[in-house]
Amino acid sequence: MSIYLSAIGLLLKVTLVFIFLYAFIPSKIMKKEYTSHQYDLFDKLFVSLVHSNLVVIGLVHLLVLMDIYEPISLIISLLVITVVYKAYSAGIKGSDWVTSGRKLVSKVFDWIESDRGFIGTILDKISAKFKSKGQSLTNSLRTFFKNPLPWIVMGTVFFIGLTIRFNHSVRYAYYGASDPYVHLAWTKYIGMNDLYVDGVYPLGYNALISALNKLFFIDPYVIIRFIGAIGSGLILLSILYGAKKIKKDLFIPAIVGLAFYVLFLNGSSSEWRQLSALPQEYAAAFLIPGMVFLNKYFNEKKRSYFILAVETFCLILLIHLYSALVLALAYIVICLFHIKDFFKIRFLSEFATYMFGAAFLGLLPLTFGLLSGIGLHEPSFQFVKDSASVVGQEQVEFHLLTYKEENPAFLWLIVSSVVLFVLSFVYAVRKKNWIGPVSAILTIFFYLQYRSEETGFPQIMDKSRTEVFLGIFAALTISLLAVLLMSIKFKWLKTVLTAMFVTATLVIILNAAPGTMPKGDRYEYNEVAQAYMDIKKDYPVLNWTIVSPVEQYSESLGYGWHYQLWQYVMDVTEDNKTDLEIPTEYVFWFVEKVPLNSGQPVSMEDAQLDFPVITGNLDEYYTKTQNRRIIQAKAFYYMEEQLETNPNLRIYADTENVRIYMLQQEQYKSYSGS
Repeated sequence: MSIYLSAIGLLLKVTLVFIFLYAFIPSKIMKKEYTSHQYDLFDKLFVSLVHSNLVVIGLVHLLVLMDIYEPISLIISLLVITVVYKAYSAGIKGSDWVTSGRKLVSKVFDWIESDRGFIGTILDKISAKFKSKGQSLTNSLRTFFKNPLPWIVMGTVFFIGLTIRFNHSVRYAYYGASDPYVHLAWTKYIGMNDLYVDGVYPLGYNALISALNKLFFIDPYVIIRFIGAIGSGLILLSILYGAKKIKKDLFIPAIVGLAFYVLFLNGSSSEWRQLSALPQEYAAAFLIPGMVFLNKYFNEKKRSYFILAVETFCLILLIHLYSALVLALAYIVICLFHIKDFFKIRFLSEFATYMFGAAFLGLLPLTFGLLSGIGLHEPSFQFVKDSASVVGQEQVEFHLLTYKEENPAFLWLIVSSVVLFVLSFVYAVRKKNWIGPVSAILTIFFYLQYRSEETGFPQIMDKSRTEVFLGIFAALTISLLAVLLMSIKFKWLKTVLTAMFVTATLVIILNAAPGTMPKGDRYEYNEVAQAYMDIKKDYPVLNWTIVSPVEQYSESLGYGWHYQLWQYVMDVTEDNKTDLEIPTEYVFWFVEKVPLNSGQPVSMEDAQLDFPVITGNLDEYYTKTQNRRIIQAKAFYYMEEQLETNPNLRIYADTENVRIYMLQQEQYKSYSGS
C-alpha cells in the first residue's frame, strides 16, 4: 500500500510541475492575449501548451548547442523571454525600457518600505488573487449545480480514461515499453549538453522532460514514468476541446466522442502506447487543436489563429515526424475546402511563407545534426523504411472492392463517417464550417491505413501507430455527428435521432471493448526498478555501480555507474578472464533467479552451457530467452560462490525472482572480481 501511495505522490508531483511550467505560468504571462480573444479554459490550456512547449524546446536546443545548458541559464533565458514578451505586448520600445525599469525598481522599494514589508505585500497580493479566484470558483460551482448530470457523466468517462492510462505507471515502477528507456538516456544526455548521442532524431519531447528535470530537480526516470500517461490525458482533453469548440453548450457530443475513444482503444494494440512516454502520442495531443486553430482562421480570418496553427505544426515537427505528417495531411484537407482563398496571391504567399517557415524551424535541429556529420538514428530510420510499403493500383482496387469489414465498431464508424460527410457538407455550405467533412475524410483515410493489409491500401506507418490517429479522428467524427443531429430544428426528430445514435454507438462500442485493464510490456522486474530508486536515494551520487542488464544503464546514468551483466559474466567466468576493476565504494549486482519472461528458475545445467554467441545487436544477450537464461545462471552461481568467500559481500535484497548482491569496499580501492 505504501508503494502505491508513494507512486501516487510522485504522479501528483510530476503532474503539478508539468501544469505549472507549461500551462499555468504561460497563462499568466499571456493574460492580455487570452482576455482579448475571450478564450475559455480549454483554449487557455492548449494555447499555453503550444507557446510554452515551443519556447522551451527551442531554448533547450540553443543552450545545449552553446554548451551552457544548466538550471541557471534556462531560468535566465526564460525570464528574458518573459520580459521581452511583456514589454512587446505592452508597446514598450527603446528608451521606454529604462523608464519601465525605474518604475519596477521604485515599486519594489515601495513594497519594502510599506508597513507590511516586501514579503507581506507579496502575500497580500497573492491573497487578493485567491479571493478573486474564489469568486470565480463560486460562479463555476453555481453553473455546475444548475445542471450537474452532464458534468458528472463527462467527468466519469474522463476519469475512466485516465485510470486506464495511469494504471500501469502507478502500479509498476518499470516502464511499459522499451522506447522510454532510450528516451531516458537521451534526456539525461541533453542535460549533459550532448545532443544526438545515438544519431539524429527529433528531441523536442526529451527537451521538455529535461527542462522539468533542470528546473524542479526531479529524476528524469520519475518524469518519464508518468509523463506518457499525462500526454495521453491531453489527448482525451483534445477530444473534448474539439467537440466543445464546435458547439460549446452541448455536452452529449463531447461525452459520446470521449466514450467512443476510451472504449474504442480499450484492449487494442495501440493502447499500450498511451501508457508509456512516447513522443508520437504526446505530439498527437495537438492534432485536434491545430485543426481547430486553422479552421477558425479560415472562418473568422483572425491572424492570431493562423499563427497558432503555424506554431502547432512547428511544435509537432520538433517532437515527432509521424504526427507532423498527420497534421500536415489534416491541414491540406482543410485547405482544399477553402481553395478559393488561395486564388488570392497575397493570401497564398503569406500562407506558404509561414508554413514553410514552420517546417524549416521544425527541421532545423535535425538539419544541424546531419550537417555536423552525425548520421540518422539508424533503428528509427530502418523502422520507417520497413513500415512503409506501396502496393500496385490494381491490387488496391481489387481488395477495396472485395474486403468485408466484420468488426461492428468499425462498420459503425464507416457509416458514421459517411453520414457525417454528407450532412456536414450541406451544413458547411451554409455555415462555412468545413471541420465535419475534414474529420470524416481523415477517419476514412486512417481506417484504410489500419486495414491496409486486408485492402492493399498503400501503407505509410505500422498498424499500432495508425490506430492511435484513427482513434482520435474517429472520436472527433462521432462528436461532430452528434452535434449535427442535435442541431436539427424539429425538436422531436432531433431528440429521437440523437437518442438512437448515442445508444447505438455506446452499445456497439461496449460490446466490442474487452473491458480489461491494459498492462505494458516488461523489460525488468518491478523489484529491480524499485531497487534502483532506493539505491539512488540512499547512496552517494556517482559512488555506486550497478551490474545488470541494459535497462539500468539509462536509469543509473548521471547518478551512478553501470556495468553490463553479460560483459561482467564474460570477464569473470570465461577462459579468457580479464582483470576487472570497479572503482566505486558501493557495487550492486542485479541477478535474476527466474530470468525475465521465462517462468523457470535458473539451474546449474544452464550455468554450464557455453557462453552465448550473438550475430546481431548486443541486446540479443538479453532479448533472446536462452541467452538471458545462460548469462543469469552463470552470474547467479558465480555470485553465490563469491558470497561464501568474500566477507564484504552481502545480499541487499532477495525476492522470488531476483537476488541483489551488495559490496561495500574501501573508497578508491577497486573490486577485482576475482
